[in-house]
Amino acid sequence: MMEANLKFVRKRNSQLNFLSGVLISQNKKQLKTPLLFLILFWCFSLNANAQSPTDVTLSVNAGSGLLYIALPDSNMVEIELQIGTKPGLSDVFSQTFTFDQTTGLPTGMTYSRNGLNTYLGLGAITPNTVYASKVRLKSISGTWGDWYEIISN
Repeated sequence: MMEANLKFVRKRNSQLNFLSGVLISQNKKQLKTPLLFLILFWCFSLNANAQSPTDVTLSVNAGSGLLYIALPDSNMVEIELQIGTKPGLSDVFSQTFTFDQTTGLPTGMTYSRNGLNTYLGLGAITPNTVYASKVRLKSISGTWGDWYEIISN
């Protein structure tokens, strides 16, 4: 009789150990899901706020400047441009363009966009041997992205 009770107790302990393992495993899964969601949400939020152009090209021809910008997407409100004779300077040109504003621009400046390709007509630019240009984008959330910097001649 004692041996039968001992087998029953061992079997019951084995079943309880199995059930506790399942419950602990389920609790870990329940903890992992919200944690994974929070990490992914945080990563995508940072990406949405910190936009930078994917390519920028400045061309100056006959004293007139044209800046080409390849945008990562169209979720922005402003494009800031600074051009200098040396990195860190804006002694040649400085302007903040409102995204997709084609009218009411200062004399000589133009704005056009074809998909994600944007062209900014800068008007008269003083001819120089080297230009240090930088462009940054302001997202619809109001956050400025990193500067995209180029040196051109």
